[in-house]
Amino acid sequence: IRLERLPLNANGKIDRDALPPPTGDDLARAEDGAGRSEMTPLMEIIGHVWGNVLGLDRLSPSDDFFSLGGHSLLATRVISRIRLVLGIDVPIRALFEATTLATFALRVDAERRRTAGIVDLPLEPVSRDQPLALSHAQQRLWFLEQVAPLSPAYYINLGLDLKGPLQPAALGAALNDLRIRHEALRTGYISVKGEARQQLQPGGAMELRRIDLSARPDGLNTAMTDFAQQPFDLPSGEVFRAALFRLAENHHVLAVSVHHIAADGWSLGIFTRELSAFYEARLTGA
Repeated sequence: IRLERLPLNANGKIDRDALPPPTGDDLARAEDGAGRSEMTPLMEIIGHVWGNVLGLDRLSPSDDFFSLGGHSLLATRVISRIRLVLGIDVPIRALFEATTLATFALRVDAERRRTAGIVDLPLEPVSRDQPLALSHAQQRLWFLEQVAPLSPAYYINLGLDLKGPLQPAALGAALNDLRIRHEALRTGYISVKGEARQQLQPGGAMELRRIDLSARPDGLNTAMTDFAQQPFDLPSGEVFRAALFRLAENHHVLAVSVHHIAADGWSLGIFTRELSAFYEARLTGA
């Protein structure tokens, strides 16, 4: 809608509540003015990425990522897919600074031009026989752990409701398969000459705790809360644990707890997907 001026509130910001509501004609003109006819090939590609992440089919250049339901976790997924699809490493702050499809496409294109002709150096494996430096995020979490070592504030907890026949031994083996696959789930955090370092631990078996609550299923919430609040032993590499609560013969709940220094919210989707694959492989002997 074209206005002579935008209404402002006392703070000098746009007063959205004072904006006139759009009519059907206004929406039609907006659709014509910002339709797919203005979409560049790069916008089409990025729009497809946005659509997959946000669950939308049709986007226009003026669409705003965060107004469409985007948030920081989804923004991370967008950046990761842009890197995968286009081979362009865009900083995540670019999406927060250029939130519409058109402006973000300009940022992606600028990054493409800036890095044109730059050859990435090959990734070289680093020996795990020595303590390694922490990432910036890990350093922050390590510091918080030293300040409040018994606080569960940075524990990530997941509960999976499992109904039907279950083989606990195969599930325990699948959890260990997952731990062996991901070094972050078996890495200890130690202090070397006053500086935090991470030290990869052997891929030994992790115990799947099994608790039978079939005689008192109403105690599940209390039992899961107690499990979730148990402190981790970061120096030993205990950053990941699991417990299986039996409620009935064909009804179990798998509780998983992982320290934030080793995982984040996005990791839980990877965790559940791979755990399912490992469990099926254990059942079939694959």
